[in-house]
Amino acid sequence: MNEHSRIKITSLFLAFLLVFTQLSSAFVPLVEVNAQETEALSVTEALSESHDTEVIMEGYIVAPFNSQYAIKVAEENNQDATSLIVKLETDQRDQFSPELNEAALGQKIIVTGTRDVYSNQESIESVTSIEFVDGDVIEDEDPSELAIEDARQQTTGSVVTIEGVVTSSNLSDPNSDQLSTYIQDETAGINLFAFDETAFPTLNEGDRVKVTGEIDVYNGLIEIIPNDMEVLASGEALPFPTAITLADLNDEAAAEPLEGQLVSVSGYIQSIPSDPAGGGYNISLLDSDFNSTTLRVMEGTLDVTTLEEGNWYDITAVLSQYNSYQILPRKASDLSLAEEQPEAPDAGGEYTSTVEYVSDGDTIRLTTPVLGADRVRFLNIDTPETSVSGANGADEANQKEHGQYATDRLKELLPEGSEVTLKIGEEPTDQYGRLLAEVINEDGINTNMQMVEEGYASTYFIWPIGDETTYQTYQDTVKEAIDNELGIWNPANPLTELPFAYRAITEGGDFHRYVGNSDTKEYVEPTAYEEVPVEKRIFFASVEEAETQGYTAAVEAEEPSDELLEVQILSMNDLHGKIDQEYSLDVDGEEAVYGRMDYTAQAIKEREQENENTLLVHAGDMIGGSSPISGLLQDEPTVEIMNEMGFDVGTVGNHEFDEGLAELKRMVDGGDHPEGLGTEGYEGMNFDVLCANCIQEDTGETYLPPYAIQEVDGVEIGFIGVNTQETMNMVMPSSLENVAFTDETEAVNDATEELQAQGVEAIIVLAHMPATESESSATGAAADMANNVDDAVDIIFAAHNHQVVDTVVDNKLIIQASEYGKAFADVDIQIDRETNDIIDAESEVVFVKQDDYEAEPAVESILNKYESEIESIVNEEIGYNAQELTGQYTNDGDHGLGNLITDGMKWVMDADFAMHNGGGIRDSLTTGPITWGEIFNILPFANSVMSVEIKGKDLIPILNDNLSGYGSDYSVSGLHYTYNHDYQHVVDITLPDGTPIDPEETYVLATNNYIGTQDGPISNLGKNPVMGPVDVDAAVDYMKYLDTTEDNPLEIGPEGRIAQTDEIPDIDDESYMVGYNAQDLVGDYTNGIDHGLGNLITDSMKFEMDSDFAVTNGGGIGSSLLAGEITTSSLEQILTHGNTLVKMEVTGAELEEILNAQLSQNGSDYSVAGFHYRYNKAAQKVISITLPNGKKVKKKDTYTLTTNNYLASSGVFASIDSEQEEGPVDVEALENYISSLETTEDNPLVYGSEGRISAVPKVTLPEVVGNKAKVKDVIFDQAAANGKVMIDFTKVENIDESQPLEISLTCSQLAKLKNKNAALSVKKNDVNLDFPAAVFNDEQDTTIIIEKLSDVEGAKSAVYDFTIMEGENVVSDFSETEGVRLAFNIHDENIENPDLLKVFYLNEETGKWEEVGGEYQDGIVTVTTNHFSTFTVLEAEPANDDSNPGDDPGSDEDSDNTDGNNEDGEPNNDDGNSKETDTDNSDGNSSDEEENADEGGDGTNNSDKNKDEEGQENGKGSETSSNNELPNTATSSFNYLLIGLVVLIIGFGIMIQRRKIVK
Repeated sequence: MNEHSRIKITSLFLAFLLVFTQLSSAFVPLVEVNAQETEALSVTEALSESHDTEVIMEGYIVAPFNSQYAIKVAEENNQDATSLIVKLETDQRDQFSPELNEAALGQKIIVTGTRDVYSNQESIESVTSIEFVDGDVIEDEDPSELAIEDARQQTTGSVVTIEGVVTSSNLSDPNSDQLSTYIQDETAGINLFAFDETAFPTLNEGDRVKVTGEIDVYNGLIEIIPNDMEVLASGEALPFPTAITLADLNDEAAAEPLEGQLVSVSGYIQSIPSDPAGGGYNISLLDSDFNSTTLRVMEGTLDVTTLEEGNWYDITAVLSQYNSYQILPRKASDLSLAEEQPEAPDAGGEYTSTVEYVSDGDTIRLTTPVLGADRVRFLNIDTPETSVSGANGADEANQKEHGQYATDRLKELLPEGSEVTLKIGEEPTDQYGRLLAEVINEDGINTNMQMVEEGYASTYFIWPIGDETTYQTYQDTVKEAIDNELGIWNPANPLTELPFAYRAITEGGDFHRYVGNSDTKEYVEPTAYEEVPVEKRIFFASVEEAETQGYTAAVEAEEPSDELLEVQILSMNDLHGKIDQEYSLDVDGEEAVYGRMDYTAQAIKEREQENENTLLVHAGDMIGGSSPISGLLQDEPTVEIMNEMGFDVGTVGNHEFDEGLAELKRMVDGGDHPEGLGTEGYEGMNFDVLCANCIQEDTGETYLPPYAIQEVDGVEIGFIGVNTQETMNMVMPSSLENVAFTDETEAVNDATEELQAQGVEAIIVLAHMPATESESSATGAAADMANNVDDAVDIIFAAHNHQVVDTVVDNKLIIQASEYGKAFADVDIQIDRETNDIIDAESEVVFVKQDDYEAEPAVESILNKYESEIESIVNEEIGYNAQELTGQYTNDGDHGLGNLITDGMKWVMDADFAMHNGGGIRDSLTTGPITWGEIFNILPFANSVMSVEIKGKDLIPILNDNLSGYGSDYSVSGLHYTYNHDYQHVVDITLPDGTPIDPEETYVLATNNYIGTQDGPISNLGKNPVMGPVDVDAAVDYMKYLDTTEDNPLEIGPEGRIAQTDEIPDIDDESYMVGYNAQDLVGDYTNGIDHGLGNLITDSMKFEMDSDFAVTNGGGIGSSLLAGEITTSSLEQILTHGNTLVKMEVTGAELEEILNAQLSQNGSDYSVAGFHYRYNKAAQKVISITLPNGKKVKKKDTYTLTTNNYLASSGVFASIDSEQEEGPVDVEALENYISSLETTEDNPLVYGSEGRISAVPKVTLPEVVGNKAKVKDVIFDQAAANGKVMIDFTKVENIDESQPLEISLTCSQLAKLKNKNAALSVKKNDVNLDFPAAVFNDEQDTTIIIEKLSDVEGAKSAVYDFTIMEGENVVSDFSETEGVRLAFNIHDENIENPDLLKVFYLNEETGKWEEVGGEYQDGIVTVTTNHFSTFTVLEAEPANDDSNPGDDPGSDEDSDNTDGNNEDGEPNNDDGNSKETDTDNSDGNSSDEEENADEGGDGTNNSDKNKDEEGQENGKGSETSSNNELPNTATSSFNYLLIGLVVLIIGFGIMIQRRKIVK
């Protein structure tokens, strides 16, 4: 081979080598990458792998998970793509967690690990390898030094360097090694926090430091966690504190910029906790407007004992945050007593907020702070713990199980986002800075009480306990839950340790509070808490505190001899012979059938089986006023049933005397009725019948035993019977011949003395005397007797007024069990066998629900027997009727049925006139034979007919009293009268023949005892009352007297006895004008809304007596005040009862008790003056009482109150210990007041509703059928003046969102809305609408149509179309009103700039969305519109964006620039102002990306710089390498390869050419 050839071969080899080396350098990495890609699974494929399988997976980091501990990896670079969780190892977090390295977000990774589940999410764990696809480590740049203000704006995890002056020494928990101090520069302040202070220099006030570290947020506080710290100088001047107010601290806009800085503030220290929490004391600080914050005094900074509760302080401190803003003083000199010491603020009252979430069973978080706090600890209750770990043998599993039950239930009562009313007392916060409150939900339910009632919580009262009435209500409720074995009290799965005990055990047995018994006023050692029943516990901080409140140390009682005797006493009262009657009642929240004696007997029999030592007793009126099955047979069937049931002892009531003393004795002793009216072989009562105060008038001797002794297992129990002295006024005199009743209390005391003389100490009174439960006590004759009778009496069984009573008065139990066999009382007593005295009693009233029992066979047989026996009597024909007689009230004039009934009353009482109320007529009389049973059905109440003597002139106020806005009520006999409906006043009264009534003549008026004995003109003006027969007997006897037959039928109808006239009544010849009225004033009972007439009357009472407040009852308002001249006679028609005014002193607590007592299921009764109050209609409880200026009526303060003598002498008023100042007659006071106003026709009297009374109604859900909603009238009736009617669909489940929702409103409903000037609110889960009343026309039925449409691109809320239809007309414009308020819930959680969120409407002409406006707050955008269309929430254009404001913000129109340039031809580099962040350019770059320039010189794409102006990642940088394109790192290798190939080709070309030449 020649030299030339060798050179050619060598050149060829070198060229080949050059190409090969370039090929290998490029090929090897590609092979490796491709190998990896073939091995790596997609996210979807990885998810299909079974758990515990090792996988290699690739995907995109789209979000952090569980802070920095894990990442969410998705199939594609967006969060909606298929994803799983990758749990990071410790050394992987700094690089791959977006929390610590923002640049990691959006990057593609390859990870090797094991398939598993992490936090209930599919995951990869035990990660052995993880790397970015290009193998490079992406890290943040070294931070440049920032001002603190700028540093505070950085995202969590950002590394910054700042410099500032230390403003405080270490303010961390002194029991820890942590560092927590604050530094400040001229721009802002920030918290400096580290877990280990020893790793850094010791810092002192005045040190200038330079710190490099990560930004973090802890419970709202922005802090820097240092990596490096350098002290640059010492002794520098501290920044001057910024003066702020507590109101500023409740305003985030004002407080947040000052966080971490020194501030100065003044406030009132309300309470100082006795113990620190977390190394510091949380002291409640208030201002005069009840703004509050937590003064957080860390241990070691100052001695908290030098601070005094109840004083105002000037404070310098660092402004910090723990979910809400708080201030931290640094040293003792930071607090000084303020020079001025104003009165103490009172934060007590009601506040509203919204539930953010439920923390546990007795704690919630609020979205909007109240009094500076957003955590609420439920007052008066304690639920099991959910987060306190058990120790020292505490039953953690049991505690947390019940804790979760309680939490779940509270979440149902208080859904997230629901509005709550917080009732806050005088101490608003606890030592942890949490609000202490009762929490009322949107349904008006006191959720604290509800949790106790349902057995999820125990009561928990720490002194001071606040209102006594509230305390007792809670304790009564928990007692009921315990007795019913609900929730934590269920013996099948009880809570083994109450929460306070569980906490104490886990803390090493620290039971540090002494426990008082609210009944005995004794206290026990902390560890002896179980000696005090749950329902009587009050916890005291110390012995001194307990004894200051009058409690004494409990003396360990001597062990009773042998054992206690437990006796069960069951009782009934006021059966009234209704042995076959059953009643539909709502006792426990649902309608059910109660009563009938065969079921009641079975219920009692089952109770008797619980204790062999059981006695069955009664308190009178077991007979009389009876059903036909008993009454027709002289009540002997009732006695037979009582004997069968085994009654042991009873007393008599007034009805036992209905047929006289001789018949009473026969009923007791037995024997057939002398006229054969009863049953054959009647045996009498096989039990003791007692009456200590029943005597024969001629001898003064009792004719029934005063007492009886029952021996139970060797122990004697004494029973005393008494009957009300009022019997003399309730029974016809002929039945009371030679009968008298002595003073009940004296009779009981005499009998008690005799019993004790015989060694009997367990003494029980069966008293046919009324009692009415009033909060934690009782009123009425039985209660009065309890206060005055010998204390040897232990229990009083009350009766007569048919109430449910179960309470204690003067340490004596009073109990009464409803009426008519609906219920019975169960009293379980313990008797000390040595002392023979009752030492404990537990009681309940048990209603007999038929569904819970089978009929008792023996009693059922008795009922069946007598039903058959009376069948002939009930079906007895007593006359014949020619036409159907119907009617109740006489609103439109008299009617035949009422005329018949009153004619019979007049006849049986031999009276001149008769009157019967319309409500007492309950059925019609059909054509044909008239039976006894029909008459009974018409008059079923067994009222007695009675008569009184009146003057002729008395008929005017009596008849005026029956007139109302509806017209007349009574049917009448013996007279005719006319009345003016507008004036509600009688015009003329005559005898049937037209003869005028003699005003001064005495007449006899017959009526029934229902209207004849209640307060009113008949009882006030009538003299010499006489009781007659039961009304049904009177009617039957009268029918028989008429002797009607088919040939001679009853024919009766309207006779003109009652008629209306337009004639002006001659009200009073001596009347004179005292003023002029602008409009008709109508009203009696307030029923939730005050009215002008009541306001006028109470204002006059307050004015006359110069008192703070006034109240009057609705029943005392007899007529209206018409527009026009006000005369003395017109006022006399309004106040007809002649009541006098009474002035007394009451506390705020007593006023609340007065108001609670007048509430009923119908609402409120009283009109009021001098204060406003709100009440919960469902709970029948007052919520708040305020002065007209809005300030709270304080419970402990004393006020003067004016009422009338009728109210002052009864109920709660009578129980108040206050001197009473007598005033003039009420009508005189009204006249004086109106005269003082000097009203004229030009300056008339103007009165109306003023919001003095308002009710929180029970929520009534709309009825929705086929997406058509009907709203019940009740929610419009319950609405307060100027209030709101809420139509709430959030809990309605059967709404089809794909169809329009139509809400129908009637004319009458809209009229009520407009009359009350109330707003109408429609609430759905994602939108709320508030309509002012002026939007609607109440002349047509109206439909509101709400249609949810499909989402549109870019929408941040649901899309809705709204329409109002009035009849067939569409109402779309209401610009003349204040507009309709729309509130949209935002469903997009990734909102970069909430200020840009606005409501838009669709312009149907242009097809474009146009901005309406709106404000964003707490996830809701609110706007007011004056027209209806289609609406949604979109992002508006930013202020510096010059795009067309008319363009659709949700559109990407015209953004696809194929040349990669923007509209101006400039390179498409994002300067942070680009809006359409998701548009695609054909070069593979998104339009908001920077060009892929090699900024770092290493060929990598620095995508961590690609941020918009909000600092958010664009997340697009890595997509280009996944679209079938080579990555940037391949560019140089490819170039080398191309050059090498070119060289090789040239070389081969030269070689061939050379060969040709050679050849």
